[in-house]
Amino acid sequence: MPTDSKTPGQLLPNQKCAQQILEDIPTVMRVLRSIAQDNAGGLSVPQLRTLALLSRGLGVSVSDVAAHLDVTTPTASALVDRLVRKDYVQRRHDPMERRRVILTATQKGREVFEASRTHAQDLVANLLSSDPPESLSKISEGLTLLAKAAKLYNFNSHSHSNSNSGSNLDRSPSKSSESP
Repeated sequence: MPTDSKTPGQLLPNQKCAQQILEDIPTVMRVLRSIAQDNAGGLSVPQLRTLALLSRGLGVSVSDVAAHLDVTTPTASALVDRLVRKDYVQRRHDPMERRRVILTATQKGREVFEASRTHAQDLVANLLSSDPPESLSKISEGLTLLAKAAKLYNFNSHSHSNSNSGSNLDRSPSKSSESP
């Protein structure tokens, strides 16, 4: 968008919105991380995000987890190892590609993730309970627009890069069911 049609010191609406997002999102994320971990059975937010990904029932590899979390494969592997030891994740060999290991959430892992997501959703709903419905609609609409722009950016930036990860988990501009 053009930035030259403003008077000095005055922000365009998209610039003002971007400024507010950059100022407010860190505070919101700190609260969400705290809420997510309150009922997560000692799991970190990356572990919860991994369980969210695996609970979708896709054929997910450690490389896919690494791409989803934006971490290295060894970091993702160590995280998955901890989840396997807690019986939240199961490894199995891909019947189509013997060297590939497929990760799935166990029933226990899905239950822990769902309990954490439900708890977080209830706490956030309680935080918003005094706001009028019109304000809540504005928040929802704004978050939808922000998520759409972020997913489009992610899709476009990855479709123009030479990434070798082979993962398409976070690259489509479709809606995610992940919470924490």
